[in-house]
Amino acid sequence: LVIALAIYTAAFIAEIVRAGIQSVSWGQSEAAMALGLRPGVTLRLIIIPQAMRVIIPPLTSQYLNLTKNSSLAAA
Repeated sequence: LVIALAIYTAAFIAEIVRAGIQSVSWGQSEAAMALGLRPGVTLRLIIIPQAMRVIIPPLTSQYLNLTKNSSLAAA
């Protein structure tokens, strides 16, 4: 039951992170490429910090749901 809960929650968290990264405009990536930054550096220094603004609120809610659901699964 715990493994099923982990997989279920992981799918929601993955979707939250994907949506957060896609919320950053493509122009930010283009500007980084114009400066000669590599894709990994672009993601780490430009995309993720801006995406965190969108990711944190639903991620907090999802972690709270995981805490509540895991207490029900353990009972």
